Amino acid sequence: MSDDWQDQQSRQKIVTKIKDMLRSNDKEPIKSASLMENHIFSNSKTKDEYLSLLDQLYLYLKEMPRSNYSVLSPLL
Repeated sequence: MSDDWQDQQSRQKIVTKIKDMLRSNDKEPIKSASLMENHIFSNSKTKDEYLSLLDQLYLYLKEMPRSNYSVLSPLL
């Protein structure tokens, strides 16, 4: 399995996706997308773990009502 998930270009694509998701949900980010991605990356030992945590973040951002956005989960 390739380690391309760890390179800066791949990680920047993820940051862009997080930014787009925040923007499309009309949410004001409390933490920047790059901080969110960096936290997930730092806590991931494998690509599968990284992708799983990203999936959790995407679901969290997608399903969370705007009024509850100020309460951050431990994932963030």
